[in-house]
Amino acid sequence: MNFKILAIRPLENCEGLKNLQEGHLYQFYNNYRFSTDDEVITENSEVPENLFNSNDTQTITVGAIVGKNGSGKSAIIELLIKAIVKTSLILNDKFINPDDLFNNSDAKDKFKNSINIDLSNLHLEIYYISKMNRLFIGTDGKLKPYAESKKMMIRKIVLSGNSFNFTDYLKYKDKYEKSSTFDSDLILKSNYEEDFLEDFFYSMIVNYSFYGFNNKEIGDWIHGVFHKNDGYQLPVVINPYRSKGNIDINIEKSLTKSRFLVNILEKKELRKVSDKKEISYLKISLNTNKFNFSNNKLKSSFTNSKQEKESILRSLLESFYGEKKIPNTNNDFYEYALEYILYKVYKITNYSIYRGYVQNFKENIDEQYYSHKEVTIINDDNLKYYFYLLSHDTSHNTFKLRQALYYTISGYLCEKDLQEIMEVDSLYNKISSNLNQIKDVIKDKDGNSLFDLEFSINESLPSFFETELYFSKELTTENTFSNLSSGEKQKIFSISSVIYHLRNLYSISRKGGGENKNENLIRYNNINIIFDEIELYFHPQFQKSFIRDLLDNIKVLNGAYVNKLNIIFLTHSPFILSDIPKQNVLFLDGGKTRDFKQQNTFAANISTLLSDSFFIDNGLIGDFAIKKINEVIDFLNGQNNEMKVEECKNIIQLIDEPILQKKLIELFSEKFPSEERLNYLKKELERLQEEIKKEEKRTPNSLN
Repeated sequence: MNFKILAIRPLENCEGLKNLQEGHLYQFYNNYRFSTDDEVITENSEVPENLFNSNDTQTITVGAIVGKNGSGKSAIIELLIKAIVKTSLILNDKFINPDDLFNNSDAKDKFKNSINIDLSNLHLEIYYISKMNRLFIGTDGKLKPYAESKKMMIRKIVLSGNSFNFTDYLKYKDKYEKSSTFDSDLILKSNYEEDFLEDFFYSMIVNYSFYGFNNKEIGDWIHGVFHKNDGYQLPVVINPYRSKGNIDINIEKSLTKSRFLVNILEKKELRKVSDKKEISYLKISLNTNKFNFSNNKLKSSFTNSKQEKESILRSLLESFYGEKKIPNTNNDFYEYALEYILYKVYKITNYSIYRGYVQNFKENIDEQYYSHKEVTIINDDNLKYYFYLLSHDTSHNTFKLRQALYYTISGYLCEKDLQEIMEVDSLYNKISSNLNQIKDVIKDKDGNSLFDLEFSINESLPSFFETELYFSKELTTENTFSNLSSGEKQKIFSISSVIYHLRNLYSISRKGGGENKNENLIRYNNINIIFDEIELYFHPQFQKSFIRDLLDNIKVLNGAYVNKLNIIFLTHSPFILSDIPKQNVLFLDGGKTRDFKQQNTFAANISTLLSDSFFIDNGLIGDFAIKKINEVIDFLNGQNNEMKVEECKNIIQLIDEPILQKKLIELFSEKFPSEERLNYLKKELERLQEEIKKEEKRTPNSLN
């Protein structure tokens, strides 16, 4: 049975509804029936559970919310995001730390006020279905952690102000029957917060609209949802990152490009970016933006002596690799790697679980250049313990650090490599061959290799290098990944970013990072991805293939990174909708749900979908063209004195729809019978002769 978010229902006095209706149940999946007394939920299995699954280890469900502009699509998702944030903060008010987001006290105060005001009057219900792994209701009706057998159930969360309760519906044949209800206070008193959240769901919202999620409209609380550097703990994030409502496209391009590189190095199947294009070569260069320079020489941000820095590096290597491993100091880029590593361990202290180690990094502000910080690292036992914790954190928090550390001991690139174009496989082989050489050398105390048998994200190219990707060996602009159209890049980056984040989410271990239970990392078992108007930049062909390509990329992960995935599209596109069964679609009209007249949407003809008034009123002809046609009709009926005969005739000749054009020609001929009638008859004769020729070609052996 697949994980799904089944429905959301705003309750009385819920704020921020816009045009949504209080008490209205908005169902994302329509093959469930909710009884009026709220006691039973009945399932009707009309859609195969494995319809979107790519293998036996993955369960994937795809749904959609469709409707015209202003129908309530974005309002539902905004309400869902608010509910997730509020529920999370009730369980742990440290999920979002203003110190991570802002540097000045005024901004921090505005953020706190927004949390207290904009999220204070939320009253709603959320229903979702999944196998509950961590927390369940026993046969005695009591709340219990660590379920021995995973149970499929529907969970209803009722959020009301500053508290919530939840009720599980247990399955009996094709019905789910209501059981006991527990409130958030019991979860807090019993220290079951992590257990509850691991059975909750992590939501990733992808929205590239210029007008979406602007803090000046939605409230400053939204800043906390854009902040990704929390180890994927707050169970919702919006991509891409926005500052004051704005997307920095250059930062976004750099991030998505580096994520894409990680994906294509490890998985050859992800190198194919279209039916005819595959990434085969790359050109590597030093990313000088990562460093400070003085007189064209590297300027360190750390005041420690060279000997102290190398001592700190050796301490790091010992923590991560279990023995005193000497870095490759002769490598052409060793100094850059060292500087980057020191900066990385300094920046990781911004994460809440490591904030206690910021005391080991003393900041000295350059008074002449206020923006430039010099840092002194205090190398003591506290720092060594910090390194120990980092070495046991296998989440994305330490990926970039691990990449740089691996580079210092392998040194798989030299200056010459940066002067030539290189095959992607060649870079992969350089990395993996060095990995093969050292994996038998570096072992833990029990004699086990500290490296995986295959290349992973931990050994990928460090981010102090950057790359240009090529489809062939020719160093031409047309041959580069950068030269792809904006729509092509948007599609590739949208999918590759999702794949990247899925891998990061899987990397999280419950024992990552902290010293006690309250610092353990939450690993979410259910992943919810929402694509908000993903078709914005896409040609219809890209819209038509998006779901297939997304699922093909997820399939490459072979179920290793995600096995319970719910995907929802907010869309206007019938091309996307034709890949989704009607039962998985929420149709909205003016803030209310509406039945779709068509028999089904899955594999439906695009033109048939478009012709339904749910998508387009008054036919498929553009409104401007209709206006001109009406002007022609008025002219021919003597009701338009401004149009001239020649203009009328030209407009009629432009019309493509044959029946409409024929009727207008007839009207024109009646009004101007002589020459125009003759011209009309000649055109009809030509048309009929052409039809006869076509018919004769189709039936060459027919009798005359």
